[in-house]
Amino acid sequence: MKFSVIALALCVAAVSAYSSGYNSGYTSGSSATPGTAGTQTTIVQKLSFSSGTTADWTGSLKTLGEQAYGKVLGTWTTSAGWATGCSCSSVASTSRRAYAVTFTAVASASTAANANTQATALASNVAAFTTAANAVKAANTAYSSITLPTASSAAAATVTTAAVPSTVSGAAALSTSIMAMAVAALAALQVRQ
Repeated sequence: MKFSVIALALCVAAVSAYSSGYNSGYTSGSSATPGTAGTQTTIVQKLSFSSGTTADWTGSLKTLGEQAYGKVLGTWTTSAGWATGCSCSSVASTSRRAYAVTFTAVASASTAANANTQATALASNVAAFTTAANAVKAANTAYSSITLPTASSAAAATVTTAAVPSTVSGAAALSTSIMAMAVAALAALQVRQ
């Protein structure tokens, strides 16, 4: 009987120590430098357009625009598409001019430093977006009938870099389940005695 109580106590301690000692490595709101290993960088930047309307920013034009923004940042290429771990989304809104589009791009650690530099440069040279959009359009025949809006200005980018969230491996989750089952079995034996 004493052995069962000691074994039960040790199993409970082991499960508790394992569970409380787990650290995913994820840090919320990290201020890491863009390009640091194990991080991803989010770049948010608003571009204004002097032609077109918010209603135009759907379907193929929206996709082309997101790819063009990725091309400016160096996270998307006409030959390979999106670099691993990179993406872009966008939302159109009304503005004093025709309309504005806010791009939210995610850059992997390997592309983040350059993407940050290019986003900073875009704020003073919006023509880079037009050049990229023309290149994307020329590389894809599905975009041939699209009329590109005229980019008139780009705001300064907001850049946030944070640790990439890690996940618990299947083996770790399984070992915790096995330990919990062992504790339950020992508790059942203890009750029976």
